[in-house]
This record gives sequence, C-alpha cells and structure tokens, in this order.
Amino acid sequence: MDDRGRHAVSRQERLARVDTLEKMLASDETSQAEKLQKIFSVWRTELDYGRQMDQWSGALTGERAPNAKAGSDYARQVDYLRVGRTGFYYVTPDGHAGGVWKVASQRWEPLDRAQIDEVRRGIRIARDQAAPALLALPASISVVPGQPPATADDKTAAGTSRSDAPQADVPAPEQEQESAS
Repeated sequence: MDDRGRHAVSRQERLARVDTLEKMLASDETSQAEKLQKIFSVWRTELDYGRQMDQWSGALTGERAPNAKAGSDYARQVDYLRVGRTGFYYVTPDGHAGGVWKVASQRWEPLDRAQIDEVRRGIRIARDQAAPALLALPASISVVPGQPPATADDKTAAGTSRSDAPQADVPAPEQEQESAS
C-alpha cells in the first residue's frame, strides 16, 4: 500500500473509532466502567497522535518545479514534516525552498532560510538522527478567541499524505489533499 493508502486508512480508522465510541456510549448494555475505560483508551490514542513527529518524501502537487514546462504535471519532490496536530511543513531536498501549510488559507506559505533549517532539523529528529529539541517554526493553525482551533488535520494540502499514526492529521487524506493550493 502506498503512503496515501496508509494515510487514508488511518484517518478512516480514527473516524471509525469515534463512531464506535459514540455507539457504545449510547448503549444501555455497556457498564459505566467500560464506557469510561473506552473513553480513556480513545483519548490516549488521540493524545499520542498529537505528540508524534512524522516525516516522509513525496511530490508537492499544486506547485510546479522550476524546470517544468507550462502545462506539465511534473511535481516537485519534497521532504515533509508533521509535528503533532499543529504543524505541517515541506522543504526541497536541496534546502532552497520550503513552506508551512496554513489551515486558515488552505495554502502553503513560504518559509525563510532559518525556518527551512529548523524544518530540516525536525526531519532529522523525526528520523532519529538527532536528539529531540525545541523547534522554532510557525504553526499551521491559527487560534481565534472563542473558537476551537482548527488542527493541521483540517487541511487540504496539495498532494501529500502519509500514515495517520501523517494522519499528514496534517494534510490529510488523499481526497482532502487533491485541492492544490
């Protein structure tokens, strides 16, 4: 199964887990203790996902590589980094360009040189090639007072995906990612 298939399955698994939980909570046949245990189990699973970092390589669709001809479907290959539910980034293999997925505008915004270096450091951390460290990166989400924050899961990033456990919950499954920014 390719990365998109793994990602889509993972998102489906998450949605199925919530659906199962809702049905179980509505059931009179399940004890209160079992319901509470299941709630905590689902909560722990989601919490773990929000703390994970993931990285993978793939095509950045929606943006044409500098040497692509007009009308070409040639997509630039990039390295992706997902940081929990709050950040989704890409950098080109040569390190000359990078972007952060902005959920509110549903598009990639460019990163500056220092931020690109931070994404590359994050990729090394995700690959277990560097020790965990604090990364100074812009978030993919915006917090508006009085409203729940949209997560990096709530995206439509162009041509990206990975396992959900890149649920890329920053750019999301294949169907959500087809809209190029």
